[in-house]
Amino acid sequence: MSRLAKYVLPVGLAAAGVALYKRFADKQLVDEPPLVSSSLPIAGCAFQYGRDAGAFLRRCQERYGDVFTVPIFGRRMTFVLNPHDTPTVLRNTEALSFSPLVFEMTMKVFGAGPRGAQLSVDDRVHDLYRSIKPPYLSPVNHTLQGQLDSVISAATSEQFVEEDLYRLVYRLLFPVTCDTVFGQGTFSAALQRNFESFDERFQLLAAGVPASVLPGCERQRAFIADRLAQPRENASTLHKDRDAMLREHLNGHDTGRHHVALFWAAQANTIPAAFWALAYLLSDATARAAIMQELRTVIASCGAPGPNNQRFVEQGLKQLVLLHSAIEEALRLRTGSMTLRSVVKAFDFAADGGRVYRLRQGDYLCLYPSLAHGDPQIFADPQTFKFDRFYSAGQPTAFFKNGKRIVTPLMLFGGGVSMCPGRYMAMAEIKLLAAMLLLRWEIDALDPVPPPDLRRAGLGVLTPRAQQRVRYRAQPAIA
Repeated sequence: MSRLAKYVLPVGLAAAGVALYKRFADKQLVDEPPLVSSSLPIAGCAFQYGRDAGAFLRRCQERYGDVFTVPIFGRRMTFVLNPHDTPTVLRNTEALSFSPLVFEMTMKVFGAGPRGAQLSVDDRVHDLYRSIKPPYLSPVNHTLQGQLDSVISAATSEQFVEEDLYRLVYRLLFPVTCDTVFGQGTFSAALQRNFESFDERFQLLAAGVPASVLPGCERQRAFIADRLAQPRENASTLHKDRDAMLREHLNGHDTGRHHVALFWAAQANTIPAAFWALAYLLSDATARAAIMQELRTVIASCGAPGPNNQRFVEQGLKQLVLLHSAIEEALRLRTGSMTLRSVVKAFDFAADGGRVYRLRQGDYLCLYPSLAHGDPQIFADPQTFKFDRFYSAGQPTAFFKNGKRIVTPLMLFGGGVSMCPGRYMAMAEIKLLAAMLLLRWEIDALDPVPPPDLRRAGLGVLTPRAQQRVRYRAQPAIA
């Protein structure tokens, strides 16, 4: 290091620290949300939040109310925790925007340049997701059904096999998603190894840690991008159209990074979501029996799921309403996602209770739905898995807080403009996996449902902190 750098670097860091401290040390205006106190001027409440975000936010809610601002590593994050305020937040697209967050994440996490990050918020990119939404989803579901049939058949054993359920779900679903979205032959063991390692660093990248300081991260990201960039004729319409549009506007580097973003979105939440659904079903005899009866009824009218049964994916999946409820219930218990918006223009936020808060431009506004998901006022006995909680014959289920119906009681896939466009494909994939395993295998849980790993809180579906071993073997097909 040069003699000049020895002085310039510390001075620069000190100046940055002072600037951050000044931002949070500014006098809190009387009409702004209460500011959560912290003894760390730069990190703020980052460490308390990182240890257990849900527990930390509950403590803040008890002390400050439903609306408060938390300083976290240079950001003022205002949390709005009353579910009755959710529609107000999601409707305000003038002062609140999701685009700056997508732009930032595309660069920080996936390594795209500014031009590539700008295209990530272009409406033309998002218009392409229509191919994985109803009523255009049938071809994708048909491919999913065939891919799942193949991998499950290959994994089927006549003798009992013991395996960790999460690893089992991972090795079944990962290749299916690879080849369904990006084309047959995309999957490789090397691709899975690189993805798993990249995904383990995701929370660090999202927090702003450069990929260059994480050993192997840039290489892994480049490997995934190169593998996905190889053209395959049998790729999904989504990938073909998206790839063609990206190549019209971006260089190969940024196109590849966009593919990594889509790939991560397709894999990182669907796999743990499928795990939790199976983990709870295999541990609840009553739920399993009810789902099996529903499957038998659907099979009687639509036939069993298999590579050539188009009727099952077009009609049967819609009829699996108890299974759908069970999946939603499992995700209610194990989803830790956060819905973020950037305050692009200062405005007055009118909360449900009548109080009005002034929000600063440049702050983040955050919804944390998992707190409402565990609220006993909304969901009776909230820590208990009730497979039919979201099933109500003939009418939609309704949930209330303070005597008032909640418009969005369950937020598993975000909300508003940031709602996950792949949610329909993910639910179909989980239903198909659960149906095929329950019908084709004699499979039982040997361990209880494990606790969640809270390190990914705020980023989506949580992963398990411990193993849940299962025992499985082939069983005769159920007529």
